[in-house]
Amino acid sequence: MIDWFKIVQDMYGSPYFTDSEYLNFLNRAQFDYVSKMLPSVEGVGVNVEQDWNKLQNVSTLLYELPATTMSASGIIADSAIGASLATASGDVNADFYTYLSIEYKKGVKRFPCKVLRHNDKAEFETNYFKRPGQYNPRYLIQNNGIQFRPIDVNTQIYITVLKTPRDISLVVDSELPITAHNEIVALGLQFAGIASRDEVLSQLNRVQLPQ
Repeated sequence: MIDWFKIVQDMYGSPYFTDSEYLNFLNRAQFDYVSKMLPSVEGVGVNVEQDWNKLQNVSTLLYELPATTMSASGIIADSAIGASLATASGDVNADFYTYLSIEYKKGVKRFPCKVLRHNDKAEFETNYFKRPGQYNPRYLIQNNGIQFRPIDVNTQIYITVLKTPRDISLVVDSELPITAHNEIVALGLQFAGIASRDEVLSQLNRVQLPQ
């Protein structure tokens, strides 16, 4: 990816950067790429079904974590989710970018657990038809994790997360599929003030990287 960056940068006759500057641009770019790939829905979720072809470009960051259970207060801490992701991904420094799905498992069946907005909590708790139950569970996003309604310490919970991409270095490649690399380099060059994203992508589509 640094090679691609340097080739297009040279075409624009821009000043060269240090290795740390290249990596800074590319790491910022890949994080921005992931952010734009999954736009928010009403500020409380992500639209993972917007385009399945695009979703393939972050497929290497998707993990369904092993079943876990909530605490007696109905909480699964972010630290517990992070530890589970580190084990599942083999990356001790792994962190999750966002939740993609959360499911309750009762018996042999799984039930989708939908987000509960804080300003709707009282309404849902007091309304018989909206009150969270074992077949229509809800969760609240808290500052240290996720809190579930209803509380059931015996329920198995399956969480699918999008992992934050690990930082690229001179010896660590991007975790994102190669199909995403042109876009990431284009964003990196845009951050560097070299050209617009569209100009860079046009150049990249005409350039062959030396073997």
